[in-house]
Amino acid sequence: MIANRKKKKLIDTNPEYKYYTSGLFARIFVGIFFSIFYFYYYGGGDTNNYFIGGRAMYYLFHKSLDFFTFAMTNGDRGMTVVCMFDYSKGSPPFYMMDDPQTFFVIRFITPLVFLSMVSYLTTTAFIAWFAFGGIWRLFLVFNSYFPKYQKELAFSILFFPSVLFWGSGIMKDTITMSAIGWYTYSVYMIFFKKEKIFKHIISLALAIFLIVSTKPFIIIALMPGSMIWLLFNNIKKIKNKVLRILLTPLLIAGFLSLGSLLMSSLSESMGDYGSLDSVLEKAAVTQQDLLRVEAYGTHSYDIGVFEPTLAGVAPKIPAALMAGLFRPYLWDSGNFVMLISGLENAFLLFLVLYCFLRVGIFKFFGIIFSEPLLIFSFLFSLFFAFTVGLASANFGALVRYKIPLLPFFVATLYVTLKKVQEAYEIRKAEKELNKQ
Repeated sequence: MIANRKKKKLIDTNPEYKYYTSGLFARIFVGIFFSIFYFYYYGGGDTNNYFIGGRAMYYLFHKSLDFFTFAMTNGDRGMTVVCMFDYSKGSPPFYMMDDPQTFFVIRFITPLVFLSMVSYLTTTAFIAWFAFGGIWRLFLVFNSYFPKYQKELAFSILFFPSVLFWGSGIMKDTITMSAIGWYTYSVYMIFFKKEKIFKHIISLALAIFLIVSTKPFIIIALMPGSMIWLLFNNIKKIKNKVLRILLTPLLIAGFLSLGSLLMSSLSESMGDYGSLDSVLEKAAVTQQDLLRVEAYGTHSYDIGVFEPTLAGVAPKIPAALMAGLFRPYLWDSGNFVMLISGLENAFLLFLVLYCFLRVGIFKFFGIIFSEPLLIFSFLFSLFFAFTVGLASANFGALVRYKIPLLPFFVATLYVTLKKVQEAYEIRKAEKELNKQ
């Protein structure tokens, strides 16, 4: 009812709202399917354990005022804390209480567990609704730049299969995917549209807080891309070519300084992701951990051991990019989930090759670098693909970790193709007019 009311109110002046209710229902439906699938196919997992933790918090609230103390902490698996909970109702899993970023998800969904009256599927529907808010705003940003390509953008951002599947249930990925959408939209509204700035500064701060609290490495990919987006937008506004050439180095230096300042202000709260050295060290450790067969199974890939330095990582860039963008391949598929992901990656690889063949490599990059949003989108996609391809090693982790890049990457490809097609049709029409 709420979604339909909003759609009817806005669709006359905003035709993109024709996708609003279908996008929301798709996310809720797939979120519930994801929850049931995870329970019966995998026999449970993180999504179930998050809910068990939220349910335990619900019963702790009815038992003791210690709920408020515990809810404000980052988690602690000490016996003093464990004894707070009612054993007949369960407690958050130890491994989740021991990890601040994992325990944050439990803290985040606890209010939703209250609203759902301790219903697993209803909590899933609530978090899917929350996720849709960010994804929808990401769609609005792209649509404001390229309103002619609504259909392609809707598929890329609202309905892309793996983003729907892994980004709709009770998972870290759902929270971060929505936060990325809010982050992008808030940056757009503050610096480009300059509308309701105070409101969007708050939403930007909340989006950054959610990302840093769950997956801090995403900020490392978002911040440089955002700076480049703002930088190229300001460069594009300078009409005088001589002045543009003179001011570009100053603008680059200014934006690099601003980016460095923002990252340093967040470094303390980002833990292992607070500096380049610690990021590379974390990537090397994570990669080797995910290769453990006894813990994660045999569905893995190995790009080779690397030293956690820039020189050690550089030779791994091509393999890491290919893994982050296009693996698992169809022949990597060892189960039903990997097969679906393999088919999707085959589609992505075909789309990239088709772009290069239809558009041409130089023209492809020329179109991207003519649009500030596409520069941000493409560079974020590549950097993020390199990051997850380098560190993931396990296909099960990879298919989940890579979903933030997919809406940006697929939207960039489609916009590039449509721009070329549009230019071709204009030239064709002009030739026919000349003949007449």
